[in-house]
Amino acid sequence: MKTNQNLKLTKMDDTMRKFTLSLIIILGLLFPQYLLADNSQPDSTKAVDSTKTQPEYELIPLHTKPVSATQYYEIKKNKFGIWINNNLWIKAELGLNRESKIEFEHIGGEVQALLLYKDHKVSPEEFYETILLNAKKVSRDSKVVFNETRLVNGHEILCMRIDGTIDYVPFSYYGYYYTGFIGTIQLITIISPDLFEEYEYELTDFLDGLLINK
Repeated sequence: MKTNQNLKLTKMDDTMRKFTLSLIIILGLLFPQYLLADNSQPDSTKAVDSTKTQPEYELIPLHTKPVSATQYYEIKKNKFGIWINNNLWIKAELGLNRESKIEFEHIGGEVQALLLYKDHKVSPEEFYETILLNAKKVSRDSKVVFNETRLVNGHEILCMRIDGTIDYVPFSYYGYYYTGFIGTIQLITIISPDLFEEYEYELTDFLDGLLINK
């Protein structure tokens, strides 16, 4: 069983890279200005009736760097970097521009992670349209199964999970996406959907190591 799983994961490693490279130039997000987002727009010309239901507020989940992340990699000087747990993650040398693409591998061999950076923003209006379009180009059945805005180390960041298949191999693509004054950052983990629940905590801890300087 372990041998079959390893063969499946080896095939997944190759196909996941195709999916990852197709998304390098995308992903933007319009971040709300406040921690509490008011989803209603009451008429300011009318008095507020305290007996009626008040506007609903959504609390953005707070995420901070885990204590176990003790190794820091500065990606863009004075702008941003990532803290990792070097007992679980290994930085891979790709021989590429270190400031635009960096890869990490989980010591268990079941997970890959990729950090992509561009020094320009992506239009917020194009965000969902662009990410889904690029995902569909390499996996027609890809779909967003989870997304939410999180406050990560003081910055609002989109967390998203996309599931799909490439060459009949299923994948889960779980990452953080940020656009702001420093440019666009994509911090992505790639794993088999069958293993996602088992590794979700470690994946989230890894993503929470993203540190954007104010």
